[in-house]
Amino acid sequence: MFESQMKKFLCLSQIFYYTFVSLFKTGIMTDTEKLIEKITTCATRVHEELGPGFPERIYQEALVKEFQRSKVEFKTKETKVKMLDGVPHGAPRTEYYLGNIMLELKALPRLEVPHMVLFSNALYKTEQELGLMINFGTQQMQIRTRQNTSISVDEEV
Repeated sequence: MFESQMKKFLCLSQIFYYTFVSLFKTGIMTDTEKLIEKITTCATRVHEELGPGFPERIYQEALVKEFQRSKVEFKTKETKVKMLDGVPHGAPRTEYYLGNIMLELKALPRLEVPHMVLFSNALYKTEQELGLMINFGTQQMQIRTRQNTSISVDEEV
């Protein structure tokens, strides 16, 4: 029991450390921090319940149910496989939009640079200020943040 509580604490502390360091650098406001806390709490519940090893779709369905249970408002957008000269390219993706945050879920043994590049490109095409990528495919849930550089964030003096 102690080990599972310790893993949970380490996972949450790592998530919040990286999230808030990123937020400190970007200067995004308190409402966003509260929303990130809600998102990470819901995602942590899902990861604790299921653990790693399931297809991405299972985590998506579980997180949607957790968002609904926690009364977190969100929208989804599903992108289809692109066709070029009759040949399918890419993979279908589901993105979640929560306030000014774009959320993408993964269930991979490891996040690689190409995953982050695709995520950054998808974020760049939106009007969302911040992107979160959550990976459920590892023993410790991983979370990565990106700021949308195509949007200018007004600074208060």
